[in-house]
This record gives sequence, structure tokens and C-alpha cells, in this order.
Amino acid sequence: MTAVQTTNQVYHDIVGYVGDKYNELQRDVAGLAVGQANLLAHQNECLGGLSRQLMQNNYDAALRDAATNANIVAQAQ
Repeated sequence: MTAVQTTNQVYHDIVGYVGDKYNELQRDVAGLAVGQANLLAHQNECLGGLSRQLMQNNYDAALRDAATNANIVAQAQ
């Protein structure tokens, strides 16, 4: 092999190696994006459940308050 051929082969090998590493990096970034999307979906699911539970607790407290007020009014009469 001549010096030019050797240099070309080394350049070709380096370009191939860098291309492979770039593809691996793209795959890893895509995997992270999917993981992040799944995490956000789970977080939203949990927060939605918490929000529904808080609304139910507020509703239950309002019913208790209404029943207590009705008892106080009934006893006062």
C-alpha cells in the first residue's frame, strides 16, 4: 500500500468509527426521550389521581359541614 492509500484507509476507518458512534448516540438520546416521556406520563397520571382525590375530599368535607350545620339549625329550633 502506498502512503496515500494508507492515509485514505485510515481516514475511511475514522469516518466509519465516528459515524457508528454518532448513530449510537442518536439511539441513546432517543431512548432517553422515550424514558422521559414515559416518566412524564406516569407523573401526570399520579397527579391526576391526586387531584381527583383532593376534589373528593373537599366534596366530602362540604357534605360533613352541611350535615353539621343542619344539625345545629335543627337543635336551635
